[in-house]
Amino acid sequence: MVGGLRHGEVCSDRVVALPGAYRDQMRTLAGLLDVALRAVVRRYFLDARIRAIYSLPPDLENILRLAAPTPYRVGWYRPDFILDRDGTARICEIGARYPLNGWMVSRAWSRGQTDFWDDLCAPYEPGNTVALVHAQEPSGEIDCLSDHLGHAGVGFIAVRPGDVSVHAGALHAQGRRLDHLILQLDRNELPMLAPDVLAHLVASGPYFNDVRTVILVHDKRVLTVLSDAEIMRDAMPADLYGRLRPHLIASVCARSPAEAERLLREDGDWIAKPSSGGRGIGALVRSACGEADWADRVRRDWPHLMFQPYLEQLDFNDPDFADPIHMVGMLLCRDAVCYGNGMFRGSNDAVINLHQQRGKLYRCEAVP
Repeated sequence: MVGGLRHGEVCSDRVVALPGAYRDQMRTLAGLLDVALRAVVRRYFLDARIRAIYSLPPDLENILRLAAPTPYRVGWYRPDFILDRDGTARICEIGARYPLNGWMVSRAWSRGQTDFWDDLCAPYEPGNTVALVHAQEPSGEIDCLSDHLGHAGVGFIAVRPGDVSVHAGALHAQGRRLDHLILQLDRNELPMLAPDVLAHLVASGPYFNDVRTVILVHDKRVLTVLSDAEIMRDAMPADLYGRLRPHLIASVCARSPAEAERLLREDGDWIAKPSSGGRGIGALVRSACGEADWADRVRRDWPHLMFQPYLEQLDFNDPDFADPIHMVGMLLCRDAVCYGNGMFRGSNDAVINLHQQRGKLYRCEAVP
């Protein structure tokens, strides 16, 4: 057992080997992504094309306006990628709302990354109180951090958004002053924080991830923005974007029923993903569902979906599967730093979703 995961059932005993040159490429990719994501956040209110792609509701835009004057950093996030037929890593989504999911099980079981533990724990000193703020998402892997901090003399409490209040110029919960907050909230749960709490948090509170990361970076429509060469060449140096672009998948959003109909007329295989959420939940592959179901989904849900061509991918063999499998990897990133690869997920299904028992986890190891 590792982190509650059973070997042979969810965790494969087989290993993905990562050569040094590949790891160097991923470190470079993380730096390019950091430049691009910060540019998208910075230009959100400056570029109507970006706002049109996101089509955010007013309550979330109000939170972005509240945070706009404060310095921004992306924080802890996980770009997911597939390996295309040429073996190139192609980013398929970015996980950033539950910032440490995937990190702890990777640290415990995989060897594809340098240790991030010291950087993660550096802000917390004995006597501090750290609050995990969560709603529907349980604590999960972050319990590893809370256990460690407890042994180091750092208080760690789990609270609901409504438990946090402002008193005497500081955030409090459960009768304790809070020195640091870790947000484990979906963007739609951010308004559950009281307005004065949210204002204090974004103005002065040491916390992660930044609300702009939760709202804009975790949203899969960020990949539509990143795929738009005209937008991105106005946002970042052309040479840097030219190096990032081969690692992107051309992603699109429909902005009207007419655009949804045009998508239905596109040739080839496609995947539709809910713009918010994760874990493969709600994703639909055209070839796996049939044209009638595909058309119904696109016409019904187009305002909430992001679309990508379903790329041909590198095949892997695992005797536990009857057919070749495909892999989805994750990068463990904080700002421009890539600590390496986390766990890989593999399956012979069109959508890899461990939460619905569609695939296995594979550890990775660095090789010379």
